[in-house]
Amino acid sequence: MYVYPVRGIRAGAQVDSLMLGMHGVMFDREVLLAATEDKAIVTTNTYHEMGCLRQVLKGSVVTITSEKPERLRAKGLPLSLSIDLNDEPEKVGPFVECQEGYFGFQFEDKVGAWFSAAIDREVFAIRSPLRRRTRMNSKELIYDRHDDLRKSFCTDAAFHVINKASVEEVERRMKERHPDGLPNFFISTEQ
Repeated sequence: MYVYPVRGIRAGAQVDSLMLGMHGVMFDREVLLAATEDKAIVTTNTYHEMGCLRQVLKGSVVTITSEKPERLRAKGLPLSLSIDLNDEPEKVGPFVECQEGYFGFQFEDKVGAWFSAAIDREVFAIRSPLRRRTRMNSKELIYDRHDDLRKSFCTDAAFHVINKASVEEVERRMKERHPDGLPNFFISTEQ
């Protein structure tokens, strides 16, 4: 299982267990990077240099490292950055609004400087406020309820629960239809 404390770093933090809160997985997508010049959200999808970042979550502390440590050494910065996600977001720094409706509390300059050096782009980091709660996308969530909320910087439901009975029923049906095992692929031709 993986958790993504810093949204946009494709390499998630592998965990053995998840802590569930009222609105999803705790410590998931709590931090977000934004470009200094225009406050656009920076993710691996939009800026590929973020692919060099890795994150590890132990308890409430996320530690980020880079596969390009020479960038950090050149700026005299530590080779890793640790952020305690139990710290209250409001105490992180000033409130800031970014593009695409994202907002949060900006981390101190040394956090932004570390990320900027690591990915070779001027960015700052923001922390999700506790009050950031938005409705789920009703087009994607078939059984939408008014209390189905997402928190932090999740764009959609980041965690889906399927009960064991449902999984066992699917397995039973697959065995009935394919008693010798499920084929890896099918070839269908018109005759």
